Amino acid sequence: MFSKPKPSSSKGEKRKHVTLTLNQKLEIIKRLEKGENRNILMNEFNIGSSTIYDIKKQKDELMKFASQSVTTEILASRQTLKKLKLEQLDSVLFKWFSAVRSEGKPVTGPMIVEKAKKFGQDLGVAESECNYSDGWLRNFKFRHGIRRLDVTGETLSANQNSAEKYKDEFEKIVADNDLTPEQFTMLMEQGYCGDVYQHLH
Repeated sequence: MFSKPKPSSSKGEKRKHVTLTLNQKLEIIKRLEKGENRNILMNEFNIGSSTIYDIKKQKDELMKFASQSVTTEILASRQTLKKLKLEQLDSVLFKWFSAVRSEGKPVTGPMIVEKAKKFGQDLGVAESECNYSDGWLRNFKFRHGIRRLDVTGETLSANQNSAEKYKDEFEKIVADNDLTPEQFTMLMEQGYCGDVYQHLH
């Protein structure tokens, strides 16, 4: 059962801004397609007609992501397609990285960036949403516990053992401080996350 925002208690009261999850947007699309009155949906989710319009405009993209390998939990917790696309990009890129390294082949920073851009295009990630900078590459390495890029495939298993630890630490720092990956990179470079930063070098 989807959790729904409570409608405003007074008609004269200014509507409080509501941010819907992707799951809620998908539910609205399905109910609109069944012919449900939009006013009922607007009242139930405490949203305006412009939000309904925006959701209908996003229909194809939302349905595409719903049909891909996205869990119900992710759709229920995420509010924007941008964040979801970036998470998918990170996931497929690391799978590619792991496959190449398991074969004992070297992987360079430029190779990762080039592959990320290719995957990003496939997923519909605009360059304005992901700049593939040195900071982005450092974040990718940190999230997955990658200390060096010039090691052989035999060393990958050892790195994977520590990857989860540093991925959890990364997510905790970002969540606790409500940071974007770019803000986290800036803090790392300024020495506020020194121990973690050293892990990458």
